[in-house]
Amino acid sequence: PGHSVIAWFGRLPPEQTRLMRLAYIAMISFIDFQIGRLLTFLEYERLLNDTLIIFTSDHGDMMGDHCLHRKTYAYEGSARIPLLIRYPKGWDLPTGAFEHVVGLQDIMPTILEAAGIEPPEGVTGRSLFAAIRGEPWREFIHGEHSPCYCLEEAMHYLTDGREKYIWFPARSEELFFDLSSDRQERHNLANDPEHRERVELWRRRLVNLLAKRGDGFSDGKRLLPRPQWWSAVVEEKL
Repeated sequence: PGHSVIAWFGRLPPEQTRLMRLAYIAMISFIDFQIGRLLTFLEYERLLNDTLIIFTSDHGDMMGDHCLHRKTYAYEGSARIPLLIRYPKGWDLPTGAFEHVVGLQDIMPTILEAAGIEPPEGVTGRSLFAAIRGEPWREFIHGEHSPCYCLEEAMHYLTDGREKYIWFPARSEELFFDLSSDRQERHNLANDPEHRERVELWRRRLVNLLAKRGDGFSDGKRLLPRPQWWSAVVEEKL
């Protein structure tokens, strides 16, 4: 009531929010059921033990968190996605839950390593098997989204899975969350004096990272606001 069916923000009545989330959970259950059908077929055909299975998703959905809907955001509801790997039988690799921060750019190199193929030049991701084997891994990961639903929500963010720094270029605003104690990202610590050094550390990391691209977000010393709409196309200049 009162919102377009494609609205990207807005507070819904509690009952409508509950029904929306129930439908979302039902779709996840449906996906689980279909994966079960696939695994059952592979087992029936005696292919399961020879198959590498990787399950992930392109994004989550805010489902009303922060009064937001749909995707594109740096918040956990949109950016934190499932990633499960099942080895073929006989693969001697560690198992369990891993704390490494990874992204979708790592999926293709992982599949290529399993197939014995070198990744093409310029690929920014790495094979997840390197992290699983305990090899040196990235400290943090960078995500971004150009203007989509509106200019002001476009952002860059960095996270190591324990802390998250978000910067909105159009409104030159920072968010900083301690994910270890605030997974729902309810408490912005960007202006908290006790976290000043941590915020400065993450800001410097983003300044250095974006300076390498040369596309107007950083001059190597500070982050540069972008009050005008910009393209999603980025040509990295190293």
